[in-house]
Amino acid sequence: MARQNISVDQKKEHAVSVRIRDVYKSYGDHLVLKGINLTIEPGEIFAIMGPSGSGKSVLLRQVAGLEIPDQGEIRIDDHAPDLTCMGETRVGMVFQSGALLSSLTVEENVGLFLEEHRLKSREEIRKTVSDKLRTVGLEGVESKYPSELSGGMRKRVSIARALVIEPQLILYDEPTSELDPVSAVTIGQEIYRLKKSMAITSIMVTHDRQLVQGVADRVAVIYDGKIIAVGTPDEVWKSQNPKIRDFLHINFNLDNISL
Repeated sequence: MARQNISVDQKKEHAVSVRIRDVYKSYGDHLVLKGINLTIEPGEIFAIMGPSGSGKSVLLRQVAGLEIPDQGEIRIDDHAPDLTCMGETRVGMVFQSGALLSSLTVEENVGLFLEEHRLKSREEIRKTVSDKLRTVGLEGVESKYPSELSGGMRKRVSIARALVIEPQLILYDEPTSELDPVSAVTIGQEIYRLKKSMAITSIMVTHDRQLVQGVADRVAVIYDGKIIAVGTPDEVWKSQNPKIRDFLHINFNLDNISL
């Protein structure tokens, strides 16, 4: 049966909870997630940190509904994940690369989902796009192409694109990667401001310790496919777990490097 087109304005506005229970995920013989259990409360900015290859982005894809766990369950306000604005909850995602289409203008990129699914009229889409670009501080760039924007501006366009469906949950995959320090701070401020001004729950996968310290309510550390710590940033930073300390306090002893 074809899905009925539903206006995003018909949806109830509220932040959502995310419950992850005993989630496993493997690719072939490689087991990546090994029994993940997490609870994210409505309206939280929740960060997931860990070494490269630990399973952070894989977990985010399960929450987004882009992949299905081999075992376990993920519930968003008691519903299964659905990366559309036509499911039970509205989930937006900001990809690490930005994932903007180079052949489309900013306006076309931001409004693409609404256009493809015919959720609004052309005029309504144009107004929605302008409103969301204004929300992220990017007025007047509708006619520009991604190649004409800085890295930080492209990230904000990606956030605006996620906002057009009035999401209750936004997932960020490395939101400050490849950005200069000033742009990274701007993105962090944007994530925090959205929490204050809109009913949104945010989950971000990141290596950026300053971002987590600055905006996250809580953080989980994933190591070898398992959650080894959950708490406020201050609580996790003070952990005596050697794996966490190694991850957070990496030091290179130059005296031991052979040239």
